[in-house]
Amino acid sequence: MAPTALPGREGSGRSSGDDDHSFKQHVAHLLLDEARILDGDRPENPGKFGDRLAHVLRRSLLPLAYE
Repeated sequence: MAPTALPGREGSGRSSGDDDHSFKQHVAHLLLDEARILDGDRPENPGKFGDRLAHVLRRSLLPLAYE
């Protein structure tokens, strides 16, 4: 798959301000849910936890595809 065909790839690979804000919100929710898991509880919403984790991983690993 060519780098330009990867999902979420636009322009230089840097995200807009709105996407940065969304990313930070996902990270904050993940940290809270991970604290719950460490305390022996379940995430508030397991489905959203999985979606957030996938979003953060995709956003974090995407730049590696272009090196």
